[in-house]
Amino acid sequence: SAKALIWYRKAAEQGHADAQNNLGSVYELGQGVTANRATATEWYRRAATQGHMIARANLRRLSSQE
Repeated sequence: SAKALIWYRKAAEQGHADAQNNLGSVYELGQGVTANRATATEWYRRAATQGHMIARANLRRLSSQE
């Protein structure tokens, strides 16, 4: 939903890794936004840098699809 997207973005911008990973998924899948692989990768990267294991897996998966 649009409301969830707003909260994901706020939390992601404040450095919350789960929200960063979720926002990456939103952009990867185009859920309520135009799908954008580069933006998805950036949010996954931010979460992965903090040790978020799912985000790391998402980055590996996206890299293998290039």
